[in-house]
Amino acid sequence: NGHEIHVQLRGGRVTHIPVDRLVDEVKSDFQSKASKLTSADSYVGAVGPRGGFSMRYMIERVGSTGQGTLVGVTQWQLIPSTTQLGETLEEAFAQQSDFRLGLAGESPRDTTITLWVYPDSFEVYRELRKELYRAGFATAGRPLPEGVLIGASPMGSKSAAQ
Repeated sequence: NGHEIHVQLRGGRVTHIPVDRLVDEVKSDFQSKASKLTSADSYVGAVGPRGGFSMRYMIERVGSTGQGTLVGVTQWQLIPSTTQLGETLEEAFAQQSDFRLGLAGESPRDTTITLWVYPDSFEVYRELRKELYRAGFATAGRPLPEGVLIGASPMGSKSAAQ
């Protein structure tokens, strides 16, 4: 609940993911592409890159009303532009880091930080989670196997913050 910030922890590096900006682009792209569903059941599009990530999404027919067909984004995945995104933990903790700038203006009361963690970065996760806890932020850890992209769909699970 509230605002959510997404962070990738991969290769021992911390990367703020601009999900909100990418979702705004999807909404804009969605408006122009939704008409494609008159001749197909689904459409796959992509937006970005922003902050080192592109977002691939799927629009599908999700129902109908007396006035027409309902369509919606049913899933999305983030495609990183490279495996060397972000900052080391030491760099991320610095005052003017990209990571700290991504948190600037965020209220710990209203913001949850979801940490998407790959197997090579569990130590970074532990240290970053401690720092975020000290700053008052609730965090949710989302471990991912190597090779699996960050994504969401209605069949997925919701992040639970601690």
